[in-house]
Amino acid sequence: MTDNEIKTLAKLLQPYRDQVEEFWGRRRTGTQATSSPTELLTIPETAAVLGYKDRGTVYDLISTGALRAVDVRATGKQAKTRVRRDDLQSFIDSRTRRAAR
Repeated sequence: MTDNEIKTLAKLLQPYRDQVEEFWGRRRTGTQATSSPTELLTIPETAAVLGYKDRGTVYDLISTGALRAVDVRATGKQAKTRVRRDDLQSFIDSRTRRAAR
């Protein structure tokens, strides 16, 4: 999937974000989101959730330590980088602004 396709898909799905998240196994309880700690997202999936148009931004966040990632490697194969859904949610939560009272 190209970066433009990811961007287009993210824009199309934005109004349906809650249903999409529920479909992927995420349940909301109050204001906290819970999910399986082992659910892994690809870099393009992570970019789409964050609304980024390219994967490079996600890799930049990972390389600076702002976003945690997992390297999944099969024997003799190149490592594949994945992001745990709960780490992505923690990243989003850490950058969510609170309304001034």
